[in-house]
Amino acid sequence: MKYFAICILFTSLLTAQLLFFHPAYAKDINPVFKNLLTRLHMDGIEEKYLHTLFTHPELELMCKVVALNLIRNEANLNYAQFLTKESVNKA
Repeated sequence: MKYFAICILFTSLLTAQLLFFHPAYAKDINPVFKNLLTRLHMDGIEEKYLHTLFTHPELELMCKVVALNLIRNEANLNYAQFLTKESVNKA
């Protein structure tokens, strides 16, 4: 559920319109990154620095990499926690 929420947040950050950037900068930047840029700028990163990074010709969104990072490996989950006496008594 946590990863789903992160995915939704990430998607909304990438797809919403850019609010705080100068229009001259915004038209050069891929619209996919605009809300992320807004958030980074609100967090205190300089506008010119962000513009330099996000207009770099080699920058691209790698959807497969993002999707792989959102998948949880259930083999690493601790299911034994549900078998403790306290957990069984709560159920």
